[in-house]
Amino acid sequence: MSLFPYQAPQQTLDHYVLKLGDQDHPFLLENDGILTIASYVDGSSRQTNWDGLALQDRREFTHCANDNRLLSKNMQRMMRFVERIERDCVISLENDCARVLFKWADANNNQKLNTAEIKNALEPAKIFADLVVAESLTPKEIEKIKTTVQKSEGKIFSDDMIAQYDSDKTGDLTYDEIMSQITTPQSLFIRDILQNIGRVFPAFGLAAQAMPKAD
Repeated sequence: MSLFPYQAPQQTLDHYVLKLGDQDHPFLLENDGILTIASYVDGSSRQTNWDGLALQDRREFTHCANDNRLLSKNMQRMMRFVERIERDCVISLENDCARVLFKWADANNNQKLNTAEIKNALEPAKIFADLVVAESLTPKEIEKIKTTVQKSEGKIFSDDMIAQYDSDKTGDLTYDEIMSQITTPQSLFIRDILQNIGRVFPAFGLAAQAMPKAD
């Protein structure tokens, strides 16, 4: 199976259905953050709860960092944090939520963020945000998002983050550096991402409302 092109997930009963190419694949995100995706057994009923589905080719991705058959490495990392984001980012993006978002971006677990890590976290966030409002994303659209994040708007934002918050001039950011000086970002690119994700996680929408609507 290939992830792209694909359409925005559709909720049905207690799980979701993701269209990959021309086939529907049910998936379930459990409370412990494990994402299970599968294929329907031919001819089986699809109008039932997850436990009643006849499934084949089950795959778990939340804790399968080396399995990139469906999800890119950056997207897999985001999926491992979805349950914690849902739990801690209920009211605002501060405190516990901010710490979870920092840990998500800190891919090498050195308690610091560099520009590459910021961009690599923005990439799946932008894809997720666009899927919230779009019926589908084509491979060309996915590549455009990656380019925008890595070489254009995302690069500008990550460079600005380092310039603004790197008080010890080491070229990377600690959690304390960010939280001790945090201000509202002046980025329409980030505001649009937050606004779209806010349709799923309301705290992100509230953060978007606090941001300027024009440069």
